[in-house]
Amino acid sequence: MSRRGLKHLGNLCLLWILGSMTPSAQADQKVDFDHYSVHYNALPSAFLTPTIAQRYQITRSKAIGVVTIAVTPLDAANKEPVEATVEGQVNNDIQQFTTLNFRAVTEGKAVYYIAPFQFTQGDMLTFHIKATPIGTGSPLAIRFAQALFND
Repeated sequence: MSRRGLKHLGNLCLLWILGSMTPSAQADQKVDFDHYSVHYNALPSAFLTPTIAQRYQITRSKAIGVVTIAVTPLDAANKEPVEATVEGQVNNDIQQFTTLNFRAVTEGKAVYYIAPFQFTQGDMLTFHIKATPIGTGSPLAIRFAQALFND
């Protein structure tokens, strides 16, 4: 796929996660728990268009990635992402850990959490995330690994 095609895909992924996430989406990356699902995605910020980056106050760079987290209830009547406390770390192949500083993005009634991080192209990154839906007190811990490429 061309760089332009990957940028378009990156914008679609972020928009999907930030604005129109549905648990039935085919590109869904999620972990299901008893009462909630934790949806996640990570991509290079360079893939975002300037408009999207500006809208969500994300720095576009070949060395900065963005991880996005959303928590949705498994209840069939309500699939909107819910408020949560989200924290996490990312580490590279040589076990250098960086704390992720998540901030909330609200789209209508839904809320999503985004955090920037630095990366070196091609490094395998491991994300360790804990999302605690407000009012539950029980953290939902996920771990996923992904290598990011700019081309």
